[in-house]
Amino acid sequence: MPERRLVLAAAFLSLVLNLAGIGWGLPSRFHPDEKADVVAAMVREGRALPDSYVNPSLPLLLTAPVVALQQRLPSGGPDRWGDPLLAVRALSALAGAAAVLLL
Repeated sequence: MPERRLVLAAAFLSLVLNLAGIGWGLPSRFHPDEKADVVAAMVREGRALPDSYVNPSLPLLLTAPVVALQQRLPSGGPDRWGDPLLAVRALSALAGAAAVLLL
């Protein structure tokens, strides 16, 4: 049982550390490999295909439901909580914590 607690603590630490810098650089776009705006456009236009296939499209399709949910939530105007990049980064942080649990 102590091993299980240690793994859970490591996964929780991973999640906390990933979420600590989640808003870094917003609203600017410093990394061209973060395709949250492409996903937001796909959701807004109701299409499942991206504009280009420069990067793999599976991550775009996997993040689309999260961005769609974020876009449906009421927002109090233009703020960073409505930024699709924030939703995609949160999903990435959860995936990282899940990877710690699997390993």
